[in-house]
Amino acid sequence: MMDASEREQALRAMRSSADAFYRSAVQIGVHPFIEFSGLMNEYLLACAQAHAQGIDFSECNRHSGQALPLHPVMSDYINEKLECIFSGAKVLDVSATVPVSMPVSMPVPVPAPESGEPPQVRTTGISDQHVV
Repeated sequence: MMDASEREQALRAMRSSADAFYRSAVQIGVHPFIEFSGLMNEYLLACAQAHAQGIDFSECNRHSGQALPLHPVMSDYINEKLECIFSGAKVLDVSATVPVSMPVSMPVPVPAPESGEPPQVRTTGISDQHVV
């Protein structure tokens, strides 16, 4: 379990890792591999939203039985990325997700890495774009 301060630090570290992965994946140049960045960024967004609701996202997983709240648009985006990576595999069922209790258009800041850059902000519902 993480307290609020630990979750904020985790979000910054996760953002830094996701940014590094994206830069490396782009240099490699394999499009489906780059799509994993979109999955990581969507996960970061879901974690930031959960954190904003006071949910300990570090405990949201199959093993704990606590689901990470996802807006249905987010599961569509995740499926889109998975379909690109795995050519036709749709593995996330919208009906199995926990709805987010915030409006679709609410921007959610994802803390920037320790570099001092401003936080990344993403509005839920944007498709085919990821925060880098």
